[in-house]
Amino acid sequence: MDGHPASGTSTDFRALFNGAPDCYLVVDPQFVVVGMSDACADAIPAPRSAIVGRNVFAAFPDIPASAEQWLRALRASLRRVSQTLKPHTMPLERYEARGDGVKVRYRRCRNVPILGPDGHLDYIIHRIEDVTASVRLKQQGSGRKRLNRTLRAAAARMEAEVASRAHEASEASAQLKHANEELARLNVEANVKLRRLEESFRATFEQAAVGIAHVAPNGRWLRVNRKLCDIVGYPREDLLRLSIQEISWPEDLDANLALAGEVLAGTRETFSIEKRYIHRAGHLLWVNATISLVRDEAGNPDYFIAVVEDIQKRKEAELALEDEREVFRNLTNIASDHFWELDEHFRFKTVSKSIVHSGLDLADYIGKACWDLPFISLSEETRRTLEATAKAHRPFRSVELGLLDRQGETCWLVVSGDPVFARNGEFSGYRGTTRDISERKRTEVRLRQQAMVFNCTEEGVVITDPQGCVIDANPAFERITENSLAEIRGQNMRFVQSGRQDRSFYREMWQSIRETGNWQGEIWNRRKSGDTYLAWLSISSVYDEAGRISNYVGVFIDLNRMKHPKSELERLALHDALTNLPNRVQLLDRLEHAVKGAKRRNGSGAVLFIDLDRFKPVNDTLGHRAGDELLIAVAARLKERLREADTLARLGGDEFVIVLEDIPNAEGVRSVAEEVILQLETPFVLEDGHEVRIGGSIGIALFPQDGETPARLLERADRALYEAKASGRGAYRHFDSLAAT
Repeated sequence: MDGHPASGTSTDFRALFNGAPDCYLVVDPQFVVVGMSDACADAIPAPRSAIVGRNVFAAFPDIPASAEQWLRALRASLRRVSQTLKPHTMPLERYEARGDGVKVRYRRCRNVPILGPDGHLDYIIHRIEDVTASVRLKQQGSGRKRLNRTLRAAAARMEAEVASRAHEASEASAQLKHANEELARLNVEANVKLRRLEESFRATFEQAAVGIAHVAPNGRWLRVNRKLCDIVGYPREDLLRLSIQEISWPEDLDANLALAGEVLAGTRETFSIEKRYIHRAGHLLWVNATISLVRDEAGNPDYFIAVVEDIQKRKEAELALEDEREVFRNLTNIASDHFWELDEHFRFKTVSKSIVHSGLDLADYIGKACWDLPFISLSEETRRTLEATAKAHRPFRSVELGLLDRQGETCWLVVSGDPVFARNGEFSGYRGTTRDISERKRTEVRLRQQAMVFNCTEEGVVITDPQGCVIDANPAFERITENSLAEIRGQNMRFVQSGRQDRSFYREMWQSIRETGNWQGEIWNRRKSGDTYLAWLSISSVYDEAGRISNYVGVFIDLNRMKHPKSELERLALHDALTNLPNRVQLLDRLEHAVKGAKRRNGSGAVLFIDLDRFKPVNDTLGHRAGDELLIAVAARLKERLREADTLARLGGDEFVIVLEDIPNAEGVRSVAEEVILQLETPFVLEDGHEVRIGGSIGIALFPQDGETPARLLERADRALYEAKASGRGAYRHFDSLAAT
């Protein structure tokens, strides 16, 4: 079969191809001959090597001028097949076959496309079929009809002549006898030719490269050829005792019978189905069956004609490919990297299911352009660069993009992609991977913040290994001890000991660290200059995943250099370090004082528990520094709207508490709550120019009605806050004691 793709298949297939009685040429999409059957090689005077590998229109240089019309028809047919991807039969051709004498013959050519798995044209099979016998049979049938008409006309004339010319009756009778004898002779010749045609049909039926059968409407085999017996493994006699139902795989039978029922009902003429037969050896065999119905002269169903093709190898290849695709799908769904695919217009075609778990469901964007994603950190310059890369069909690597997920949270992704080109070289889109690096980004932010705190804090910080040798220290440590990190790295922390504490002091300190993991207290240390100073030191143990101590962290304050060490420590103990508002400790103290005063004066007060809305997206997108700046601005704005007797405290994160004393009625509390919500909904402008819009939800508890202890009041105000947030945020709710019970 020369170089066409079937050359790699089985020996049986090549034998069938080369043994076919008709001529076959195989050409590729550029109309280059890649294969020819033995029958075709025998029919063409030129050697096979002069034909295969050449363009079909240039492969016959010595073709006579009379065949140029056939070449033009061939060119038109091949182009039509390559454009429509549908078979095309060329017009019947009459030609003169030269041998011992000139003999008129007829042939019909048919071009059939062979498509690849991707639906594109792989090859065209050009079949040349000798139909001389069929044409002559038709011609002879037409001659017989003309003869019958002539005889009938002659008989009519003779009858008229008999009536008018009795003396010519004998001659007319002789002529009629001669005509009857000629008609009998023609009938004999026609019957001989019909038998030859039937014999030719039987030969074709038996020698066909596909299985052919006549099947009764009830499914029983009536006539089967040798190829069908070979396909299903049954001898002819055994197969004829069975029905299609008996050798069909049960799971495929319903679909087969339903289609056959439609053909019997006349709603369709034919059908093709891929199904499984049960081979005589017991294994399943994939076939493609094309079924059509033959009706009798009365229009009733007579029998089915079934053409059966063995597609087991093709099906095994398809199933193997599907298995590979399933493995690929499974890998993409469980991989840490997510897979995606764009079409030639940069619209999403496919995304792996695992990307949904990242919080960013790209399935929502199937059919939409990648530029429609909710970017939050894509500068115009970066966008132009990415668009230029994509439009130039170039690969890109490790592009970090910030997006908003369904919950409005920031999702950081690193994206890589490669362009995809079709076999003809046309650009068909991009394929690539996406990895969620949100946790890494958050870790980087935390590390930067920690580094900022580490480097900017006024407290000395030192990190040691488990043996107490210095690994790292901050600038405050260097400033307080007068030692540079380069000088002390790797040294044991004993170099700061002043000698003013004895061994029992350090023994008790390390015993506390071993038992509790930390220690804090006053300690005398020595500077590089030799001066001693009093420090407030806190030592904490750091453990690895196995629970072993990996480091010690020491944080200390130089009490000698503090202007008012006692008052400063008290301030740090009672105030929020960021906003300088009262912290939880001072809030509880003031709230307890307010409750007792209200009870003593027979008055009332209120606790407003405030939670900021939409604060987390600001913190995540603009950074913790912007978040801290926003918290300070919130504290300042709320404090301006309160009386001097009222208390505004920060519990931590984005939670604030207001304590109102001596309120006349509940209406006054509602007025304050509405004012607070209004103040929080008014935009805040940060130092870098960003305008930030947040809001707030408030839970209210009254005292002494809703509780007489700070803990009870805060707990009930928190429950009311939960109700306010559940109602849609930007609202306030009172604690309902009846509902709570």
